[in-house]
Amino acid sequence: ENKEKPKAEIELIFERATKNTWKFEEVIQPGMAAVMNSLYIQKSTFNKQPDRIKVTIEVIE
Repeated sequence: ENKEKPKAEIELIFERATKNTWKFEEVIQPGMAAVMNSLYIQKSTFNKQPDRIKVTIEVIE
C-alpha cells in the first residue's frame, strides 16, 4: 500500500545576522499556527544571505 507521508512546507524570511548564522522567521499564513517559528542557518551554507527560504519537513518513518 502506497501511503503518502505527511509533510509541511514552511516559508521563512531573513530576520537578522549573528556572528556565524543567519536567522529566519516563519511566514505564518492567516488562520494557521506556526510550525517552527524561527530557524538559524550557518553562513557557510550559502554564498550570500538569502532574503527568503523554504523548508520542507517530511515524516520519514
